Amino acid sequence: MTALPHFSSADQTTPAQVAAAVLAVLREMNPAASAKPASVVNHQTKVPAVLANHTINSDSSIHYFPGTLLLERHALEVPRGIHELAISPRAVITPLAREILRKNGVSVRLASAFSAGSLTATQPGQWAIVRLSVSAQGMAAESLLAGRTGEGWEIAGHTVDEGLSWLGQGPNRYLGVLAEVACVAVWRLAKAGIRAAEVRSGQDVERVVKYFAPQSFVVEPGRMPIHEVKQIFQAWRRMGVAPVPPDLMADQAAKEADR
Repeated sequence: MTALPHFSSADQTTPAQVAAAVLAVLREMNPAASAKPASVVNHQTKVPAVLANHTINSDSSIHYFPGTLLLERHALEVPRGIHELAISPRAVITPLAREILRKNGVSVRLASAFSAGSLTATQPGQWAIVRLSVSAQGMAAESLLAGRTGEGWEIAGHTVDEGLSWLGQGPNRYLGVLAEVACVAVWRLAKAGIRAAEVRSGQDVERVVKYFAPQSFVVEPGRMPIHEVKQIFQAWRRMGVAPVPPDLMADQAAKEADR
């Protein structure tokens, strides 16, 4: 009997994630759910030329996968010579597909669903991490994002005050918080006038960015897989920060006028 491949906890996709992705695909394929059945997403859709020709470096091109559930057959269909696969933050990769990509030397990058035409490595601005969590998962997440082989985030400190000080040193600064208790960190940041949001899944990133434009993302690394933490911050950084919604700006102006 062939032995199944071993997956570490960092590579696990939960049954709930797979089920949610399958349901999303089925909804897209249901003609009654759309006035234009012809617009159903085809997972085999070829990457647009603007994406196919985009390169991060001299030997690495990006192939864009537009679906929400990446299966074994999709991983096998990635063209030879492709070293990076761009997916939506909402997409779920099955363990077998992830293993196939790994064996073929294909890394996965996140692309914004509402700005897929731009696959820049990062958005302008300065990005930093504050680790409040003392858990092993918190330390691992910090190393994954800001270590020597990490994603290039700065380390702003290990207290909320240090994070606030870093944010106040200039414009276009965005802070990721690895918290022990997320709601407490969000409250302390909000009290200081920072738009902060707790995020529990990579699938929530686009919605939070679009409708809240936070200056700070707060996660609890002790309560989620490390790969989920990485996905959240990767997606946020590559999407960049959307303009502050007009209603939030109006509320802020009203509060300042009352002072």
